[in-house]
Amino acid sequence: MKHFKKITEKDIKELVPFAEKIWKEHYYTCVDKGLTDYVFELFLSETAIKQQLDEGSNYYYVYTDESDDRAGYFSFYPKDGRMFLSKIYLEKEFRGKGISSDVLDFIKTEARKEDLHEIFLHVNRDNTRSIEAYKHLGFYVEKELDTDMGDGFVSRDYVMGMKI
Repeated sequence: MKHFKKITEKDIKELVPFAEKIWKEHYYTCVDKGLTDYVFELFLSETAIKQQLDEGSNYYYVYTDESDDRAGYFSFYPKDGRMFLSKIYLEKEFRGKGISSDVLDFIKTEARKEDLHEIFLHVNRDNTRSIEAYKHLGFYVEKELDTDMGDGFVSRDYVMGMKI
């Protein structure tokens, strides 16, 4: 069994190093290190997370009943008539244990409360493990998206979607 705890502005200082550990452990294996570090600063610095919370993003920690340790975190918000799954990151030892399915069920419930009937996300095209996990959860590839991130970095993503 999993449970979630909403992350608020007072939790940001604690979240950033936790997020950085998971982010770098995962992305250094499949994405350019420079891009990984650059994107972390853009989207997961204290300033970036505070701004996202101020703009309506929902952040949650994931816990398991077997442990008081955080298993990971996730974030989502309504965008363009759909629910955008912005982040879902789990510690390595918690991957492959059904936690992502529980997170997705929670987000589906939140989407329905907003009368939204689709969830979508962006995933780097070189992140094959996550792409396969998303497909297993029921997402499909909608399109490729290349985004200029600035400083000479380009994020090469898939946009993946799911009807709910």
